Amino acid sequence: MVWRIKHEKSAASSFLRARFVKKDGSFNKGCRSSSIALGISKVWKTMEMIERWVIGNGGLSNFWKDKWWHPKSILEEIQSSDLPPLATNAKVGDLIRDGLPIIAAHIWREINRIQYEGKARKMVYSYEYIRQELTLCLGSSKGEFKAIPDILCCRKLGLHVENPKLLSPLEVHWCKPLSNWVKINVDGSFLGNPGRARAGDIVHDSDGQVCNAFSIFLGIKKIYEAEFAAAMEGILLAKNMNARELWIESDSAAVVAVVQKHHIPWFALQKWLFALPFLETIPWKITQCFREAITVADFLAKKASKSGISDYSTSFPSHVLDDLKNDVIGRHRFRFL
Repeated sequence: MVWRIKHEKSAASSFLRARFVKKDGSFNKGCRSSSIALGISKVWKTMEMIERWVIGNGGLSNFWKDKWWHPKSILEEIQSSDLPPLATNAKVGDLIRDGLPIIAAHIWREINRIQYEGKARKMVYSYEYIRQELTLCLGSSKGEFKAIPDILCCRKLGLHVENPKLLSPLEVHWCKPLSNWVKINVDGSFLGNPGRARAGDIVHDSDGQVCNAFSIFLGIKKIYEAEFAAAMEGILLAKNMNARELWIESDSAAVVAVVQKHHIPWFALQKWLFALPFLETIPWKITQCFREAITVADFLAKKASKSGISDYSTSFPSHVLDDLKNDVIGRHRFRFL
């Protein structure tokens, strides 16, 4: 009955609230005597101790005014005149849904701290902690934000947001290998992590002409495994072609780094040990590039995931042939930052 008096929207509950509940939500001890007043007052404190907010998707809970975190609302706890203008109609769901899981994670930590450790920080400290963490995580060190949801969230929290600086696009182009060198562009692709993974490799000679190409369906793998499998398949392909000089180019900086240091992960170690004697007899290198420079390898990788079938072929659709021609003549593509 006490819960209904506090929260239910029926006519009877509204009548009892008007009689027994103060404007701040506490029990009115000075109300006129009643046959139920004594019972309500005894249960009231117990109810305040055990009741909890059910946030759900946060669409009904006001982030600033409702008492959804502590016995007092955030505005009541902060009580500071130094705060910037706030969107006091912001809902809890707005802030979580707009890319701020930091808030939900911090709230969860605070609730556990109170429940299991018996410790509670003042709301003003929690509020400042969240503001500082958001400033570090959502923008650069200069406080710049690029995504629209991030900007909206920061405005609701009263964070200062600067207009993002417009960066010029980078010019990216594919480079031919040196004379007698073979260049293999490799790329791994995936649907989910883990998910349907595939590898696409294409081999060029020093004139930029296509010597070989394939797309391989790898089954269910993680992102890193797919990228690494594409690089290893490229090395094994060069071994089968008896390449004299080899240049491997991948868009994965992580794969390039571990191969350059010979820190091969366990899932690719067997193929690496098989290819290592071949690599030790020839000049070779592996470098990292932007995805815009290896559009054909990217096409081959995605092709295998859609069909689930591996394909060893150098026949391409017209738009891929156009990309190959542009690579040979050194035409630029653009990477927007």
